[in-house]
Amino acid sequence: ANGSMPFNPGEMFALYYRNDASLMNHTDAHDILFTMTVAIGDDCEFHIGKPYRKAWTRERNGKGKKICMQSGDAVFFDGGTIPHEVVRIVEGTGPSGWNDAKVPNGHRFVMVFREQEQDYLRNKIRKEKQKKNRSTTKDTDTKNKK
Repeated sequence: ANGSMPFNPGEMFALYYRNDASLMNHTDAHDILFTMTVAIGDDCEFHIGKPYRKAWTRERNGKGKKICMQSGDAVFFDGGTIPHEVVRIVEGTGPSGWNDAKVPNGHRFVMVFREQEQDYLRNKIRKEKQKKNRSTTKDTDTKNKK
């Protein structure tokens, strides 16, 4: 935030949505993958946190939240382990001049920035296992002393 370290996104890409587009509920990886999306154009109904539950993911979910993302909004979240989806594009809600600036059949432009924190979850799980093992060892030692 103060400029002392350069921003180093691991990945940057753009998406262009048609008015009838959606993006199914998913996670982007099996580890934490910090993601920021910035969008211009028509509004979209964005859901985050609704359970996805694929076996290969280390998913973090709960009660899903619905967000109406408007032109210029940015969302920062863990796209790697928090399920998210674009439910629908709300046609005709873009800022004035958007219809003149957009490409034909394009209704929403999204720029995605990602920076991955390597091994965050693996380290967290390892620490939890170590803590559990220490607790189990203490319980066994206490039983053996009795």
